[in-house]
Amino acid sequence: MSIKTVEIIVFSIIGLLILLNLLLNINKYKNDTINVVIKNWSHNKYFFITFVWGVFGGHFF
Repeated sequence: MSIKTVEIIVFSIIGLLILLNLLLNINKYKNDTINVVIKNWSHNKYFFITFVWGVFGGHFF
């Protein structure tokens, strides 16, 4: 896989997350954005989600 392909995939995922967060932020429901859902999951039994997200972020950037 070429570097250009990886860049397109990573930037597409980042763009999709930003767009989805913006769309969820302007709807009528409170606290339903991706960031809030991941934070709530990590406080209960899925504590490893924030660790995995940090590992992926550290390796990609």
